[in-house]
Amino acid sequence: MNEKSVLVFCSFLLSGCVPYVSDYQKVEAPNAVYFNANCGGGPASIAYYPFHGIYISIDANSSRIGLHIPPGVVVQLNGTTMEITGVIGGALYQSTIDLEAEKRGTGSSGSPPQFYVLSDPYTTKDNFGPLEGGGDGQYIRWYSYTAKGHDYRNPAVSKALTEGTITIPALTIDGERFDVQRLTFKRETSVGLVAVNC
Repeated sequence: MNEKSVLVFCSFLLSGCVPYVSDYQKVEAPNAVYFNANCGGGPASIAYYPFHGIYISIDANSSRIGLHIPPGVVVQLNGTTMEITGVIGGALYQSTIDLEAEKRGTGSSGSPPQFYVLSDPYTTKDNFGPLEGGGDGQYIRWYSYTAKGHDYRNPAVSKALTEGTITIPALTIDGERFDVQRLTFKRETSVGLVAVNC
């Protein structure tokens, strides 16, 4: 390693950031805003988008779906599975993932931070509704669902998928039923700096 490389490496360490290169599944959703899933940075893998008076967040990398429900709105998940279809090296891939409600922290260093401001409405792993909305005028209540038996270290959606479709369950929002949603995704590469001590 030459002197210049050592100097660059030391400056990264002193700044509290390190460079990264990461492949991730970017979900395409209508009118989506994208957030990174880590407090220190990283790929913007969370798609957050409006859907008939609520917001939905989805992160294929962590096999996680969020329902963000404002005050006065009641939602029911009308299914407990997520379907994944796609392509791995030219071969077709299909998987059915069982979902469960997920307990999450409040006020944690998760990202995006606005998801973690309000208290966690988690009750049991099999709570798919009715889900009552809430909030304080600035933040809204977030119900989180993840692949049963998986976590971020062992994702249910294969990182080898180059592209595909995620089908999430139908929803009933304030008594009106909305059919399943089919969202496309594509593997992308993200390059940048990530904080190591957030």
